[in-house]
Amino acid sequence: MKNEKNIAADPFQKTGGDKLYSIIGISLLVLGVLGVCVGFAFSAGLYVSLGILGFFAAFYFLHRVLLKPSLALEVIFILSFLIIGFTRVMPGPPLGLVIDSLIVLTWILIFFKYFKKANWFIMRNTLTACLGIWAVYCILQILNPEATSKIAWIYAVRDIALKGILLSPLIFLLYNKHSDFKRFIDIWFGASFLLGIYAAKQFWIGVFGFEQVWLNGPGAVTHMLWGEFTRMFSFLSDANQFGSSQAHTATVAAIFSITEKRLLRKLFYYLTAAVCFYGMIISGTRASIMIPIVGLSAYLVFSKNFKILAIGSITGGLIMYLLIFTFVLHSIAPVRRMRTAFNPDDVSFQERLDNREILEEHLKTRPFGCGIGSSERWGQRFSPNTFISTIATDGQYVKIWVETGIVGLSLFTILYVVIMGKIVLITWRLKTPKLRNEMTGMSSGLLAALLVNYTSHFTGGLPTSLIVIYSMAFVFMSEKWDKEEDYPHVESKTFLNKRNNIS
Repeated sequence: MKNEKNIAADPFQKTGGDKLYSIIGISLLVLGVLGVCVGFAFSAGLYVSLGILGFFAAFYFLHRVLLKPSLALEVIFILSFLIIGFTRVMPGPPLGLVIDSLIVLTWILIFFKYFKKANWFIMRNTLTACLGIWAVYCILQILNPEATSKIAWIYAVRDIALKGILLSPLIFLLYNKHSDFKRFIDIWFGASFLLGIYAAKQFWIGVFGFEQVWLNGPGAVTHMLWGEFTRMFSFLSDANQFGSSQAHTATVAAIFSITEKRLLRKLFYYLTAAVCFYGMIISGTRASIMIPIVGLSAYLVFSKNFKILAIGSITGGLIMYLLIFTFVLHSIAPVRRMRTAFNPDDVSFQERLDNREILEEHLKTRPFGCGIGSSERWGQRFSPNTFISTIATDGQYVKIWVETGIVGLSLFTILYVVIMGKIVLITWRLKTPKLRNEMTGMSSGLLAALLVNYTSHFTGGLPTSLIVIYSMAFVFMSEKWDKEEDYPHVESKTFLNKRNNIS
């Protein structure tokens, strides 16, 4: 209490971050950032001028984040749509580490500048508790005797566990107002709309040279089918991530449009849903078709309106009938590929079943799995001669099962059932019609995204992994918004350390 009174009486009380504003502090900061940028430039074989440009951009970013830390979360989210595409333009620099570095940097700034003023109790909730338990289990996996590469663990654990536990508390601390949620939606829908347009350009006009290089190499097997460029990937890692991401966005945008009264905003949602649905189709991603089916079905249940439920069921049934029992639009290659999802005799489907039988036999004596980073991308890179690195997992849950064992998969399932159960309960209790519809859209999208993980690595890649984390945090905070209240940002001078937690 004494500390709170001192802060209230003197909102400009010095914190650890004020040391950065001294001659020595600023000099060290400048030299440190310059060293990192120049190091990246030389190690990647880029021009030094690019490194110097990066230095000025990084320095300006640090300056802005010192004044407004919440800006970091918007920059991180925007980069999640761009960073993978830039690895094709500039294949040298380790751009995948940029987002992780920014998250850590934001934590450092919070610690130095706002440690005494931060309302740490905001982070005490079901979401961070569950993500924290999962992170601890994954960290302990470094001791797994089956793991063949500690370096692979370092790379893989970031996406499977650390991003969630590091990013979600920052959202509760820095990005916790209803207005922040609206900006998040604008960025998400706007970026997804542009990705859809870019994919349409790939489909109708063709790809750029740097994309063709990728298609001639690692992208050939999964994107060049029947002797032609069949699956659009836009600016994301691959067609699977792009198609599922577009389906997810289209579903949530369509739900948002239902109760929106403002004409321009409603048009924005309509256009986003239409373009993203088209993007889903031209991606040729078979699993993505389940996202609107599951998401809209969940919304119909949430709506508590039997008339809408009946109309939606009939419409959904008609679409499924056209896909399964007719040849409508069959001349379009991505549509032909999507139809194979409903063919039980499909070769790739049978291959998945065979792989899972092999994995089941291999994991019988390995209850804690083969170690994080032992399969798929990191396994092929750091331990290519191991048995497990040669078997495709073809799904996020299968990957978790392989790397963390039946113990890890069971723990993961229980924790996410708890999280989603809480999210559904929160959404069900909201009173404000528009807010309830928005959170219903978010919850329905989350349910669909997590379900599709069974057949793809949807929530394990960018930008979806971040969309899921932000979305879950926003639903948890919506309880307070429903009471027309807001959590103050950490940079607010009145942001005191009061017990104002989220359930």
